[in-house]
This record gives sequence, C-alpha cells and structure tokens, in this order.
Amino acid sequence: DRKDSKRRYRDYVESAIGEEIESPCKKVYGGMILGRNPFIKEVLKKLKRQYLQRDDISHRRQLMGRYDMDEIIELVAKQYGITPEEILDGGNREARKAAIYLIKKHTEVTNREIGEQFGGVSYSAVSKVMERAEREMEANRNMRRRITRMNRKMSQVKG
Repeated sequence: DRKDSKRRYRDYVESAIGEEIESPCKKVYGGMILGRNPFIKEVLKKLKRQYLQRDDISHRRQLMGRYDMDEIIELVAKQYGITPEEILDGGNREARKAAIYLIKKHTEVTNREIGEQFGGVSYSAVSKVMERAEREMEANRNMRRRITRMNRKMSQVKG
C-alpha cells in the first residue's frame, strides 16, 4: 500500500538522521533492485518473462543468474559427492562451510535465515563459519579450488 510505503521510507530516513549508516546502494541487486530476497525473486520472475531475453538489458547476466539456498546446497553436494542432507546435518564440515560461504556470496539471505536452513544454528555461528571458511580457503588449496570452481559455475548465466 502506497501510504505504508511512504511511512516506512520516512521512518528509514528519519532513523538515519545524525547517524552514519551503510549506503543502501551497496545492496542493490543487478544494478536496479533493492530489497530482500523474496522481493528480488518476485521482481526477477516478472522481468524474466518480459524483458531479460533482450540483449540491451544492463546487468542481464547477474539478473538471470539468481540462485537460492537449495540450489547452492545441491551444487555443493554434487561437488563433494555427498547428499544435501549431509551438508545440512554437518556430516561433511568442509562442504557445510563451502555451502554457507557460497550462500553468503551469492544470495541476499540473512545469517538468521541461513541458520534456520542449517538446523537452527544461531546467526552469530553462521558469521563465524563464514570467517572460518575464508581462513581455510587461504590454507587449503583443494577447498579453494572447489569453491572457485563453484563460483565460476554460479557466475554463468542460468538458462
């Protein structure tokens, strides 16, 4: 509803008066969509049907290549030769770290949402897993190669 949108925008602006806040432009997806994951997906569905097949669309690759948590978990499971359940229940710790790392890199999902997906892990634990994954990638060449391979695969346009 339009009135509610105006009120929320006004509240957002007023909450930042006198404070330094992170630029909302950092969270713009595909150069044009600002919002949380469900909203972005809704907009992308409409765009894909109407416009994204055209060659003159800016950020077309990024807009067409949107992944969700389940797709990333499936990709990681295939890469490690295990089931998605083994990732979610912690049976393979490296694969679990890789999945969380890629979800954070390729989605707008919050740490809380990731934690819920991974069996009720706290949002701070998700943050720590992300930090550990980054450190391990520096030290573990095999893990780094696997994640780099998956990153490349995810950067390609989804058809």
